[in-house]
Amino acid sequence: MFGNIQTNLIGYNSSIAENGFYLVDRTQLNHAEDALISGHDVILTSDVGNGKSIAAEQLSLRMTALGWRVFRVTADTKEVRKEAIQLLDAGGNIALVIDNYIPFLDLIDHFSVRRQGKNFKFILTCRSYVHDAFADRLEKRLYSTNITEIDVNRLGEDDNQKLIRMIDSFGLWSDFSAHSHQQKQNFLTNECNNQLHQVLLRLYAAPQMSERINRLFEDITPQVRRLVVAAMILNLSGLLVLKETLDDLLNNSPLMHLTNTDKESVKFIWSDVAGQIKLKSSALAEHYLKNLANSGEVVGIIIEMFDSAHEIYESRIYKRPTSEQFMRSIMSFSTLQKMIPENGFRPATIRFYEAIQTKTFVRKNPHFWLQYAIARLSFEDSLTEIETYFQSAYKHAEEINYDPFQIDNHYARLLLIRAIKEPFSVTTFSNYSKAKSIVMNQVALGATRKHYPYRVATLVLDLVKIHGEKFDQKQIKDFALFCGDILTRIEKSNQSIREHKHTIFCKKAMSDTLRELESYTPK
Repeated sequence: MFGNIQTNLIGYNSSIAENGFYLVDRTQLNHAEDALISGHDVILTSDVGNGKSIAAEQLSLRMTALGWRVFRVTADTKEVRKEAIQLLDAGGNIALVIDNYIPFLDLIDHFSVRRQGKNFKFILTCRSYVHDAFADRLEKRLYSTNITEIDVNRLGEDDNQKLIRMIDSFGLWSDFSAHSHQQKQNFLTNECNNQLHQVLLRLYAAPQMSERINRLFEDITPQVRRLVVAAMILNLSGLLVLKETLDDLLNNSPLMHLTNTDKESVKFIWSDVAGQIKLKSSALAEHYLKNLANSGEVVGIIIEMFDSAHEIYESRIYKRPTSEQFMRSIMSFSTLQKMIPENGFRPATIRFYEAIQTKTFVRKNPHFWLQYAIARLSFEDSLTEIETYFQSAYKHAEEINYDPFQIDNHYARLLLIRAIKEPFSVTTFSNYSKAKSIVMNQVALGATRKHYPYRVATLVLDLVKIHGEKFDQKQIKDFALFCGDILTRIEKSNQSIREHKHTIFCKKAMSDTLRELESYTPK
């Protein structure tokens, strides 16, 4: 419930005990270990509460057992940068662990330019949706293409069996305890999507747990609740919850006014350490924001924090890189989805984008216009209106020589959605053809475009299901060739792309589309 991890028990896992172990030894760790040994940097990604930080701890122990020297960075200071030289001069096999790499991009650059010819590797973690936005920048800071991304969002079949044994050992099934092993397996697979995070959220949603969580939050005063929400927003945006950042981004420096009673009321949420507030459970933070908080209050705090970050960004007196990182992260629709309550999500999201669109950092920022387009696309708003946001994104991208691949990727999605939703006409196949051209160009670039084009290609299945009988035989053949090309490209892609969830979904969708097309092809 509270996310307290006993580090002395991390080594006591399912590989050394049949029952009663502390952690599941995830199958993805074998892939991560092999990648490091073969000379790759490793990036562990997952959504909130799915175990990337613990996986990094487990991987660290594994590498130490193999004779590697493993170090952890928790702050970017002058002393750390001096120590970097000593580490690099020491020689041997060295791994540097950085949990949540976003605030450390400059430090990663500092190490990377000096590690040539040395076996010095990074073990990095990041939230999946945040990493999507920062992956290209990270690759440039690593000065290497030997990078292995490992998605630890989902438990493998063996992991599920271990998790069931662990929950059995400690009697944590509650009302589910009388169910058979197969029913528990089905619960993890079908109800929890093989995600630890979903297991936690199910526990939080249980009446006895939900009531307890409600009582804890009811004891927090409205003034302190604002601070708690702000800390959760920072955490879910992928940034360290630094005290100076909270005081910078909230009006009236609220941390300075906390009483001892206030501090006692929030002890279940965070640990107060020097210069930093560490949320004990990101999953609990997400549960509170998405299910218990007020959407108007949350988006109001987000706008206040953005306004303050923008003032710092424009200031000629002092600048903090965290402010720009916060603005860039919070603009992403995928980030907002994690923190704005379900009840009132659409109006609150639009309120946020409308409130910031005239800011200097935003109005000519292609990332902003792309994210606003993605948001409106998800809300199934007017496709004509959304088209104007894409045109703004393209225009501003061209002005600053911004790589438009993400814009292209989502514009291809818009074209396919238009082909699916609008009445069938000559433009239906035309929209598909334009989207296909974008997707195949991105697929041809391979690892540099990762799983993104495959995620878009999946939409072709819906297009064929809805309009398939209206296409002529030449067009049907075009669809079949497209699906075949995508399947071939997937088979030839590297392991991290092949095993990505969107690539797996795409592979199934392409196979389903080919079967669907058979009914429209003359025998």
